[in-house]
Amino acid sequence: KAAAGTGLEEWATRHQSLIAGEAARQRTRVAEKTRWAEGLPRYTVPCLALEPRCLEDLARLMPHLAQPTAPPLETMTP
Repeated sequence: KAAAGTGLEEWATRHQSLIAGEAARQRTRVAEKTRWAEGLPRYTVPCLALEPRCLEDLARLMPHLAQPTAPPLETMTP
């Protein structure tokens, strides 16, 4: 153990603990934000060769889905 006695090992252990704690808090925050979706069916598009990762991918793969069906409810003006 070359790092013994330098405080580096203690610092690394403390730093690793802080990172693990923050990761756990982040997982909890994400779980709270997505709890409403628990139990909902997960929809897939079986006709696509690749599973879309986001709505933008889906719009590129199936552009007819991205066409607006009505005018926007509100517009932003400069």
